[in-house]
Amino acid sequence: MDVLKIRSLQYIKRFNYESCIKYQSVAEHSMMCALIAYDFCKIYNYDYKIVIAALLHDVAESVIGDIPYLVKSFIDKKEINKLESAAYKELKMEDPIRGYEDIVSFIDILELCIYLQEERLRGNKNLINIEAESRGRLEKYPIWLKYTWTLLDNLVPSKVMPKFLKH
Repeated sequence: MDVLKIRSLQYIKRFNYESCIKYQSVAEHSMMCALIAYDFCKIYNYDYKIVIAALLHDVAESVIGDIPYLVKSFIDKKEINKLESAAYKELKMEDPIRGYEDIVSFIDILELCIYLQEERLRGNKNLINIEAESRGRLEKYPIWLKYTWTLLDNLVPSKVMPKFLKH
């Protein structure tokens, strides 16, 4: 695995096409996904390999960059898979989510929803439509919705921005 190349994820911004109050790097997003996965594995007694899959799910972006969801929706899935396969080859690794696609996809969307909700709680109204659409995508995974709403309902401004980060 090319760890030095993967380190570049800390510099790749998500939502670089939108106005955000606090931009999130791909590395931050991946770490948050891993934390959600860890909690998930404890609650549902799932295989902890899911944590590694969640942590590494966007590692190909260290080679191809962040491709926004809306852009991806216009590109044939086979073409995205080719790009990612080439990236994994360059990084000297296997696809990290193989076998865990559904749960990692769910965790990815859930972390996105948390980030968007945090942005809204910080006062950003620009991402409300994306937040609503993303929350709707979670409905594809009814088995995990109780966990989802519990997590999102407990997200309050004091947890989003500790006192030392407030303006």
